Amino acid sequence: MAEYDLHWRLSVLQGNDWFRDLPLPAQQAMARIARHRRYLNGELIAARGVPTEGLAVVLRGAIRSATLSADGKEVVFSLVQPGAVWGLVAVMDGLGAVHDTRAHKRTEILLVPRGLFLEVLDAHPALYAHFARLLCYRLRKAYSAVDEFALVPLRQRLARQLCTLALASPDGETSSLRFTQAELAEMLSAARPSVNRELKRLQDEGLVALGYRAIRFDNRDTGLSSWPEEAYTLADMARDGMAVLDAAGVSRAHIAGVSMGGMIVQRMAIDHPDRVLSLTSIMSAPGARGTLTSTKEAAAVLNVAPPDPKIDFEAFAAHQMRSGRTIGSPAYPWTDAELRARIEAEYRRAFNPAGVVRQRAAICADGDRTPELRKLDVPTVVLHGTDDTLVQPIGGETTAAAIPGAELHMIPGMGHDLPPGLYDIFVDAILSAVARAKPSA
Repeated sequence: MAEYDLHWRLSVLQGNDWFRDLPLPAQQAMARIARHRRYLNGELIAARGVPTEGLAVVLRGAIRSATLSADGKEVVFSLVQPGAVWGLVAVMDGLGAVHDTRAHKRTEILLVPRGLFLEVLDAHPALYAHFARLLCYRLRKAYSAVDEFALVPLRQRLARQLCTLALASPDGETSSLRFTQAELAEMLSAARPSVNRELKRLQDEGLVALGYRAIRFDNRDTGLSSWPEEAYTLADMARDGMAVLDAAGVSRAHIAGVSMGGMIVQRMAIDHPDRVLSLTSIMSAPGARGTLTSTKEAAAVLNVAPPDPKIDFEAFAAHQMRSGRTIGSPAYPWTDAELRARIEAEYRRAFNPAGVVRQRAAICADGDRTPELRKLDVPTVVLHGTDDTLVQPIGGETTAAAIPGAELHMIPGMGHDLPPGLYDIFVDAILSAVARAKPSA
């Protein structure tokens, strides 16, 4: 897979705060020796006092460092999230991990082995000063944490911890890690009932929202899900969604999908109506003839293959940036840096051109859903951009017209992407559908 190749490892390091300012030869040397690792939730990564494998860049999940107090309670010292680096102290002094360290949820890292890492530093002596500054930064954070624990009330510490957990990671995605109140209490070295009381107060004041949880998953043939070689249908992909809900122990859910995802959630509502509380279809279409129209330039985004990133990653990135501009939201443009970071993050996660072909075949095979959509009895919101050139506005208009009682929200200046400037509008659309669901649901 692409995630294991040198280009991918180099792009990970160049997108990381700790490595991006290193000289290119040093980045390349680190990328050549780096290794990809996966861990299950709770799996031991390093034991206290035992030499570690090396320096780890967290890609997904988190690395949790903790120890047991005298009364047997776990005290969490740090939770290293995606984009951050773990293990520098143990790598530099060779004395082993400071605390027992485990994966929090399913976790992936890019590991730079200790011995080879030190060889690179010896070959580039100026790097010692760079990593010494990072150690000083970590030490100052530790001093601040001690001061905060001794002097700052729990309410303020909790609010700060929640903000830290919600910060966007380097790939532009807001943290999707979930934590129980007990886990928050461990991080703050506080009693769970005390954390519960403060969360309730913050909720009453409108500062935090408790109640809904979001479940996101990669469709088959994308990201980290399976990449089958055989053909499949939208009905198969809708069943995949039901299987995810089964695995999460969820009997009924409010569902939302974007583009092809919108078609999949339409199929979910058609085939599995007893499991759908509300439906939000974003920048999608019902599949009828004439509802999936694109401009010539936008169609080329799907029909013209990009350069092979393994051969020329810069040419690949330039092609993807042009494509992003072609179908993007003219009133909510990404900066070049933001768009480049998004492209690199998507490539690091997975690059599967063959999967795109199979998914387009599944869309075509599903045909016109309009007659089935007319039979739906589910609160529905349809969101579409007036400037969408890939799935033009008629797609959203005909979807809303087909579903009884559907609300249609046409967004001026929105194209076929999800720019941060529209996040609140997307959330409001989903919550509008949720609010219309039957109180007994």
